[in-house]
Amino acid sequence: TVLEQNQPIWNLYSCISLTLNISHTRSTDATGTSASFNYPYAITTDGTNLYVADTGNNKIRKVVISSGVVTTLAGSGSIGSTDATGTSASFYNPNGITTDGTKLYINDLFNHKIRVME
Repeated sequence: TVLEQNQPIWNLYSCISLTLNISHTRSTDATGTSASFNYPYAITTDGTNLYVADTGNNKIRKVVISSGVVTTLAGSGSIGSTDATGTSASFYNPNGITTDGTKLYINDLFNHKIRVME
């Protein structure tokens, strides 16, 4: 796939085209190709934002579809299983994510947990 080949283009829907940088070493919050991810493994959307399980960085990232602005929604970047808000939380290989429109449900693979974010 495009992500596995480290090519920095995501075509997610026929009406949305974003270009984002996929690195194997960094996590940078920024806009478009100035932002970077490390093995982004799963994506979900609420129609306004994309939510990315940034597996290699142990973070959940938010991408504003209209602007391409990327921010870290949760996760310190360190391996852990801390339930907390924002970057005080920690994950261990989050590799799945979905939403019901109000909450995010995250598969925290090596912690053997489904985490819920409101």
